[in-house]
Amino acid sequence: MLDEFDKAHTSFHSAFYQLFDEGIYEDQNYHLNLKKSVIICTSNYKNLNEVQDHLGSAIYSRFDNIVQFNDLTDEAKQTIGTKIYDDLNDIYDNELSSKTYEKLTISFNECQSVREIKSLIEDTFALSAIKDMIENN
Repeated sequence: MLDEFDKAHTSFHSAFYQLFDEGIYEDQNYHLNLKKSVIICTSNYKNLNEVQDHLGSAIYSRFDNIVQFNDLTDEAKQTIGTKIYDDLNDIYDNELSSKTYEKLTISFNECQSVREIKSLIEDTFALSAIKDMIENN
């Protein structure tokens, strides 16, 4: 997996022409046969035209398939946030107040990714635990 392939320098992309065509990567130090491998490249491009414009036709044409993901809907964010909250609530020994939980669920919609939602929930649990420790001492 080549995460955020779009952020690599274009000279880096050229190293993958042979790999994407033939399943072989070879240079003066290495010879790798990856013919039976699945190579996944992620990027933050918004659409296929942007991928082709930024990477260029030479590398773009070597991708067998491109899967485009859409932004999360508010409904999806709520479903994901609730699931993560329930999972983490079982782990943390600190119950959030109903007011805090309500504000938290409203904040899910401001997040752009699952990673952000999870961080928001974890941070909320952590801050709530610190607040409780301060108030009880």
